[in-house]
Amino acid sequence: MDHAALPPIDNDRLLTIPEAIAALRIGRSHFFNLKRQGRIRTVRLGSRTLVPQREITRIIDEALGQTS
Repeated sequence: MDHAALPPIDNDRLLTIPEAIAALRIGRSHFFNLKRQGRIRTVRLGSRTLVPQREITRIIDEALGQTS
């Protein structure tokens, strides 16, 4: 994969739940299990539930055994 074609990571960006699921490449039920277990944090803005990009980065780093 050409990493130059990937957009830069903006840790302040808020993702929709479908975007977060796609970024993590997991299923919807797995995402909601992680959320229910408190392993991924979300924010509520009005009626919308959004996922900070930094949560995606943190989960990936944890899976790789890295600390931020």
